Amino acid sequence: MTTAALWAREREVLEHLEQAQSAGCTLREYAEAAGIDVKALYNRGAQLRRKRVLASKATNDGAADDETRNGTHREYQKYHG
Repeated sequence: MTTAALWAREREVLEHLEQAQSAGCTLREYAEAAGIDVKALYNRGAQLRRKRVLASKATNDGAADDETRNGTHREYQKYHG
């Protein structure tokens, strides 16, 4: 699927995801700085991955990258001690 076939909202989300990646920050940090609902970005990103517009979060060996894994683990620890 090409980006031309995306809905306007999907193209907007894709642009935000690309900007966050190029800025080298987490999606949470980007969303907070831009005043955007981070949950909505995550959900739309998942939709775009299901549509195969975005690559999977997995790396070549099938595991999430270390930054994602570590960030997720820190978030879990923050709430579950």
